[in-house]
Amino acid sequence: MKTKSSRLVITLAVLTICPVFLLAKEKKGEISLVTREASLGKIHSGTIPESLIVSPSNKKVAYVARLGRKQIVVVDGMQGKEYAGIWDLAFAPKTEKLAFLAALAPDKFVIVMNGKEGSPQTAIGQQTLTISPNGEHIAYMVWQGKKIIVIVDGVPGKEYDGMRKGSLQFTPDSKSVAFVAGIGGKQFIVIGNTEGKPYDAVWEPTFSPDAKRMAFVAVDATDGKYFVVLDGKAGTKFDGIANSSVIFSPDGKRLAYVAKEAEQVFVVLDGQESKRFNDVPVQSLLFSPDGRRFAYVVEEAGKVFVILDGQESKRYPGVPPQVLSFSPDSRRFTYPVTTEYQSGPGERYGFKTIEMTPRKMLHVIDGKEENEFESVGKAIFSPDSQRVAYIATHGVNKCVVINGVKEKEYDGIGIAPIFSPDSKRVAYVAKRSEKWFVVVDGVEGNQYDGFVKGSNLVFDGPNVLHGLAIRDNEIFRIEVEIVEKQ
Repeated sequence: MKTKSSRLVITLAVLTICPVFLLAKEKKGEISLVTREASLGKIHSGTIPESLIVSPSNKKVAYVARLGRKQIVVVDGMQGKEYAGIWDLAFAPKTEKLAFLAALAPDKFVIVMNGKEGSPQTAIGQQTLTISPNGEHIAYMVWQGKKIIVIVDGVPGKEYDGMRKGSLQFTPDSKSVAFVAGIGGKQFIVIGNTEGKPYDAVWEPTFSPDAKRMAFVAVDATDGKYFVVLDGKAGTKFDGIANSSVIFSPDGKRLAYVAKEAEQVFVVLDGQESKRFNDVPVQSLLFSPDGRRFAYVVEEAGKVFVILDGQESKRYPGVPPQVLSFSPDSRRFTYPVTTEYQSGPGERYGFKTIEMTPRKMLHVIDGKEENEFESVGKAIFSPDSQRVAYIATHGVNKCVVINGVKEKEYDGIGIAPIFSPDSKRVAYVAKRSEKWFVVVDGVEGNQYDGFVKGSNLVFDGPNVLHGLAIRDNEIFRIEVEIVEKQ
């Protein structure tokens, strides 16, 4: 797509599949796809591509565009009010109201929510705009001289000497705002209007899904040790704790995090320490949906492996840390591994380097290794937990693999596979000869120049789904009906 806004279109590496794998049966005689389009307008010539966002329902698109020396927000093709500058676009969960930070003048800023401007401020913190999970409340940080306050739904709070960047959030039940504040060299957690116990340093809190429990990392300056405060009670001290690793199980009953003693790293699960290792990637910690099972990635003696329910897997050259997956019923488990690396030229910070990249990968599903490919993506399970799908690549083609069976090859796969609510259908976006289209059970839909970056396919029922496509510099919300042939 040769337009100024071409970066809105998905761009993907082009890969191939080895022809030795079993192909899925052709399904073109079983169903047909009926596509309906609703225009969301032409892409504005002044679009700032990196500002584009997609609503949680995947039905609305918003972005910032330049209009002379001013900026505007465009929502589904409709242009909004002109401002001197616009930042931090965000759709509210559930309500899908649009919020953003705007400049009325060099020293006058407002938060705009659903088209309504808040009270003007001389300094509003960028990237502090926060919306509650129910989409009904909004909060942000404001500088007033040398002090900082939080404004919630237009009501200013208490002044503090400082607040930790990135700590502002709403509790999962949307009832209170929470953040890390500081006064006189001490830091503490603020929830609503209640200040917690002061410490030498604290990091942003983690809440259980039901908002009934809270945990955060704190530091004792007298010995330089780190500890987790869980439900108001300080835990064991360690040389270090990765704050971003602190997670509750989905049922809120269990807590896990990564800690460090000397040069050894380990996991603390329900207060119990695991064996010591060389490294545990903090992003790898994962509870099963029912909260009973637990898995993470470990590096030891140059090899990488997975620990599932305390049992160590086979060692591999590599395991990507953020791609472990449990099935919805918590009984099944899968992860991709790198079985062989290759070296090649690279660049980092302007210097030429030698980069190690995967040459061969495979998925381990329920402890069994599947076929090798040059690369594989994260696997997803069907809602009934019986099917598993992932993207695989080899050479110049790309395909989806479902239950070990390779689907048709394409130049690229733009949107990862999803299952229908009844688990019977699989849909994804594929590319051939510079055109993109929806594929459902092997049947191809209408062709487009691309799909909106950051968008997904969403099933609205067993036989209907929607997405956001681009053709001739125009965005369309498309609805794809799956019609069974008699």
